[in-house]
Amino acid sequence: MNTHWLRGKSVAIVGASSVLGRNLIYYLVTVYDCKVMAIDEDTTELKKLEKVDLLKSNISLYSFNTSSPKSWQSFATELGDVGIDILINCKYSLSKFSNFHKEPVASIVKSINTNYLTSIYSIRYFFPFLKKSRTPTILNIACPLSLCVNKGASSYVANIDALKKLTEMLSREYEEIYISWCVLRGVRVELYKQQEEDLEKKLDSCARPIGNMAIRIVEGLSKRRKKIILGKHAKLLEICLNYFPKTTKYVAKKFAEHRHIKTI
Repeated sequence: MNTHWLRGKSVAIVGASSVLGRNLIYYLVTVYDCKVMAIDEDTTELKKLEKVDLLKSNISLYSFNTSSPKSWQSFATELGDVGIDILINCKYSLSKFSNFHKEPVASIVKSINTNYLTSIYSIRYFFPFLKKSRTPTILNIACPLSLCVNKGASSYVANIDALKKLTEMLSREYEEIYISWCVLRGVRVELYKQQEEDLEKKLDSCARPIGNMAIRIVEGLSKRRKKIILGKHAKLLEICLNYFPKTTKYVAKKFAEHRHIKTI
């Protein structure tokens, strides 16, 4: 265990204040003694972790506008020669389900900024730091919605799919860097909070407790998997979409109808 490549690494987590982000911090610090740079726009929840004796010496908090390139540039300059081995992007935002032509422009812009550009900027400005590491690693995390076209979530799915394609292209362009893509099975995170209360409950009923998701993500990371698909349903969905796209979308639609889930 002491010789594991993850032990003692310096990790930057963007979107660290989310439930998933906080779980990743806890597991990386307590199991692998990693030094975590927790980054988000609001670090209120993260300040609670700083009070935990087991964690506080291994966490540093950074709060700024993560969708602003100027903020990232200033942040990167302030870091100086700090060493970064691993970058994890788990910043996400899903607006209220709506037909695309009815979705407010501000909502579309927020989706682009949060679900795509934040990861773009973090990768771009952390790249010089990662290149100096002996084990440079980038992990981008998404939810199962990214595997299938969903009515009412066009901008979200489009941005996540763009990030997925970018991840695949970067892994080919920079073979010396371990670059991975992770898709979670349905988990109870903050993703559905913008929906109507009744719809949020129905979506939540189809999800699973976050439980050991962070543990399984880090396990996949530790084994250096190029693609981390968690959960039987997510794996099955990915396979079916590759070989039977029309049938899979039809079945997904019928399942939603069966669970009385109407997104738009």
